[in-house]
Amino acid sequence: MPHYIVKISPDEDLYVDWSTITDCPAVCGDRAALTEALGPESSGPERWERADRTGSSSRDGFYDWTDDEFIAEQRGIVKRKDLPEMARCLYAGLPYPHILHPFEDGHINDKWSANG
Repeated sequence: MPHYIVKISPDEDLYVDWSTITDCPAVCGDRAALTEALGPESSGPERWERADRTGSSSRDGFYDWTDDEFIAEQRGIVKRKDLPEMARCLYAGLPYPHILHPFEDGHINDKWSANG
């Protein structure tokens, strides 16, 4: 599964494991929590160094510090600072319209069914 370690802010020990398949965070936490959740194959030192330096573990610059907006499950846009809240909502099975912003064309899918 393609995914990246994304650092929330340069001065904070807070990261998400961003899935490019589901367009959402799979895990959120500090470095120790993500290292444990991801395991040694997905949390090598070079990935952490890139995430700390550029904002993302991507070698190609995806989700670096210049990317402040993330497409969230094709529903709309979520700001980098709100990724931990998105992860919290997803883990709890809650909708997250309070942090969702429309796409450039004004579209936003902020309706949730009973099944998610």
